[in-house]
Amino acid sequence: VADGVLRATLKGAENDGEVVLKVVQKPGGAELSRLVSRIQSVAHPALAPVQALFTVGPHLYVEVPAYASGDATAWLASAAPSGDDKRRVLRDVASALAALHAASVTHGNVRPSKVFVTEEGQGVLSDHWGCSSPAPDSLFVAPEALGDSTALATEAADVFSFGLVAFEMFHGPPPRRDSAKAPVAIPKSDNKLVYSLLKALCALDPKKRPSASAVLANAFFAPDFVMASKGTLVKSNMTLDDMLAQVTESTKGDPAKDLDRLQAA
Repeated sequence: VADGVLRATLKGAENDGEVVLKVVQKPGGAELSRLVSRIQSVAHPALAPVQALFTVGPHLYVEVPAYASGDATAWLASAAPSGDDKRRVLRDVASALAALHAASVTHGNVRPSKVFVTEEGQGVLSDHWGCSSPAPDSLFVAPEALGDSTALATEAADVFSFGLVAFEMFHGPPPRRDSAKAPVAIPKSDNKLVYSLLKALCALDPKKRPSASAVLANAFFAPDFVMASKGTLVKSNMTLDDMLAQVTESTKGDPAKDLDRLQAA
């Protein structure tokens, strides 16, 4: 119970499969209608489907699938994913956000605990129906929304939060910001594509952040490429020798080390 409002997550079994029940205080009639409309307004392979919605007494239950790999934080800890695995999951989440925004729906609570990974390695964004609210000082809240919950329901705020999910994927939990004017300290690394993407996503000025559809079109998420050393993208249908030649030429790196990275990818 937070601020007098019940929020809980239950896990159970149905038809030989696991499901998750999100339990919240039942909203009023008009708000409940808006919630149902929100759920029905958009469907996408990377959005967790609402399998059932029902009320019992003062509570609303939202049933969604259970994902064996858990949320993004659990997946990062247990699966030891490669850079390309992370890129695939982030691309899926970006596509889910783009679909929501195209339907004039904002998420308002994008964070690692809302991103799940299927057994096939697909990223899935959950809780897009708006039943929960993040704490005002959350690590994943856009700076303009700190202390102003009305600013959470914007596409730019979703993109910023997505940027911090990407930050955690590659650098661990993001640093806590003391004020709305404090920029996100993005570590410089050999991976130039990750660095430039995070800089754009986490811009303090909402107007300078790319749209979700523009994020999806970023070269970092090109579907026909895989990540090699130092953020270099190489065509996935190239021979290993051609990949190695391209990476070595672009990075001037150690061919033996690049070969190990490419074989791992």
